[in-house]
Amino acid sequence: MISTTTTEIDPIEQVTNAVFSGQNVLVLGGAGVGKSVLQESLMMVLGSDTVPVASTGVAALNVQGITAHRAFSLPFGIPTPKDYENYLKKRSLTTKALFGKNRAVNRVQFDEIGMFRSDSFDFMDKSLKSIYKNNKPFGGLQMCLFGDLSQIPPVVKPDERQYLKQMFNGNYFFNTDSFKQGNFKTIFLTEIKRQSDFEMKKHLNNIRVYGEHFNLQESLDYFNDNCVNKDIGDAGFIVTTHAVCDVVNNNEFN
Repeated sequence: MISTTTTEIDPIEQVTNAVFSGQNVLVLGGAGVGKSVLQESLMMVLGSDTVPVASTGVAALNVQGITAHRAFSLPFGIPTPKDYENYLKKRSLTTKALFGKNRAVNRVQFDEIGMFRSDSFDFMDKSLKSIYKNNKPFGGLQMCLFGDLSQIPPVVKPDERQYLKQMFNGNYFFNTDSFKQGNFKTIFLTEIKRQSDFEMKKHLNNIRVYGEHFNLQESLDYFNDNCVNKDIGDAGFIVTTHAVCDVVNNNEFN
């Protein structure tokens, strides 16, 4: 479970204070709140003792890093007992170059943490403990996690769900004992910086976190009134299937 505390300090300042004080930190927020810019700024200041990783290849490219699976030599799918037993022998050259008592890395900056599975998070923690030969969370490395838990969830096969629930209490990284023992400071970024239109900001947030205190229909009406049967010029289309994509392209070309 993720817990937070209310404070008047600016969230960006909270993040930087936590990072520079050596705390493990979890930074959450929707699209456009400045997570990527904040990560870039931190990397510029923190330098070579910080390794940027991400849960997917595309996300890793965006942060100029590598995937977590490559960085930590993580197995694909549910780890087996042999994966744990033989880890130190079978870890990759990349992992050996990054992590160890004589290596410069002191910190991991992890993007798109919401897509990272619970078993992978647990394995990452245990592998770092084995590398650094201690029982400190993540082997004593500082972990700075960034993500949006309202976006794509971890990819889990139907036959894996029950196992992950039994072993880690769920599919997400925050379900694990590793996360709980890491004593993460959780900070929410809520101000949308990508949009300057206050009305649009309100409705974007409304759709994202709608509930009893939000009027979803009001926001749906807002977007429909501004989009349906309106000339949107040369704006791009995002669709869910190739078939719909073909229809849109044919209409545009014609």
